[in-house]
Amino acid sequence: MFLRNLLLDEKNELHNRSMHISGRFAEVDIEGVKVDIENTKVDILLVK
Repeated sequence: MFLRNLLLDEKNELHNRSMHISGRFAEVDIEGVKVDIENTKVDILLVK
């Protein structure tokens, strides 16, 4: 609704209760999903 107000010039009322997002997204442990790329070489091909 916020973006619709902003982009489409609508006049939707924005209340905390209606805008609250809870429990829809699981917390992710980003420390456990990091990849060690220190010793990895990347092959980059330049195309002209």
